[in-house]
Amino acid sequence: ILELANQYINFINQFQDIHLEIAADYLQKANIASGGFHGGAELSFAETVLVKTQNKEAFMEKVQAVLNNQSKEDVADIIVAERAQWLLSRTGDLFY
Repeated sequence: ILELANQYINFINQFQDIHLEIAADYLQKANIASGGFHGGAELSFAETVLVKTQNKEAFMEKVQAVLNNQSKEDVADIIVAERAQWLLSRTGDLFY
């Protein structure tokens, strides 16, 4: 039974790794399609993938990149920046 449990855990970990690679690939495609940087996609990746994997350092880098690359004239960028600020305020709750 212990061997089956270990095999199951290994399968789940490999399955998650594949999904993380797919998510990273789609993030790259979104950035290319938007001309180099898509703040909404970057923030979404940080909020979903990086929180799930508990990668706080990469999360902070992504959120800061979103804040540093925002346009003060574009409504979508302003909304994404407000969400980024909110996520920063919850960092302690998101990472344990």
